[in-house]
Amino acid sequence: MSSGYESFARFYDRLTQNVDYDSIAKLVDKLVQQYADYKEVVVDLGCGTGTLCEKLAQIGYDVVGVDSSADMLEAAQQRFDGKKLPVTLLLQDMTELDLYGAADCTVCLLDSLNHLKDKQQLQKAFERVGMFTCDGGLFVFDLNTEYKHRKVLANNAFDFDNEDFFCAWQNELGDDGSVHIYLDFFNKDNDGRYTRYSDDFTEILFDDAFVEQELEKFSMMDSNSPEYGVTRNYLSTIVSLPWNKMSEDKLDIKKAKAILDKDHYGLKDVKERIIEFLSVKKLKKDSKGSILCLVGPPGVGKTSVGRSSARAMNREFFRFSVGGMKDEAEIKGHRRTY
Repeated sequence: MSSGYESFARFYDRLTQNVDYDSIAKLVDKLVQQYADYKEVVVDLGCGTGTLCEKLAQIGYDVVGVDSSADMLEAAQQRFDGKKLPVTLLLQDMTELDLYGAADCTVCLLDSLNHLKDKQQLQKAFERVGMFTCDGGLFVFDLNTEYKHRKVLANNAFDFDNEDFFCAWQNELGDDGSVHIYLDFFNKDNDGRYTRYSDDFTEILFDDAFVEQELEKFSMMDSNSPEYGVTRNYLSTIVSLPWNKMSEDKLDIKKAKAILDKDHYGLKDVKERIIEFLSVKKLKKDSKGSILCLVGPPGVGKTSVGRSSARAMNREFFRFSVGGMKDEAEIKGHRRTY
């Protein structure tokens, strides 16, 4: 899939409001219960804004939603904020799928595979799904038919209209059966005026013979493999973590300085650097992923400074000791690169 879809992501839920996600989730559940050896973890490739992930999680599955569009995943994250559902979202291209474990079922629906650029990408997607779907697992997917591309989509135009939103959809059919789709969205603002957004993408037509040939190569992980239990447990653990549970930062610089001064005598340079870090974080709201590294021998106050910093920001402090570890794989786990 392309890594774009900025405007498409903004209005995706409106365009798909007539899609019966409940029935799709029930069908996936029925297939898993009937055919899969294990019935816990489902990966949703091309998960979009996460509606199907939510439905599957409500049924009781641990769900991993994968999409290559950061805008789609941002909308999906907003959907799950505050909800205690076992859903993990990953920003990955399905042709480079890289999980720390195997799924019991992988789904790729609503023509997500048709957004791949060519046959080589479809081959890669199938290979990656085969690598990360366990032995006895399922791969449930759909592809657009030639009839849909040449007769339904073709060079036709569609429109979606309601009180505060309008979408003009224009298709352009290629000689190879691919369809380039142009979307123009008009969204009503609070002042009554409309703002225009545009997006475009191509859906590729894959012939049946090629798809069947690739499916013959489709292989699963052997359940007797020594890594099978390890990777399965790892993935189950990851999706069970409370990713949506978080505290709200309170960046009161004066209070933070007072707490640091109260808890520690001296350490002027360290405390000034922490105050500087918090000040930047307060001014620049999108400073995500920044890390402060405190270096020094045992007993100089690294842990206590970290505890005070957490208290100053109203965050929970967690100490994870890695002393004596020499191999990062003991913490991260072994990546599947073979």
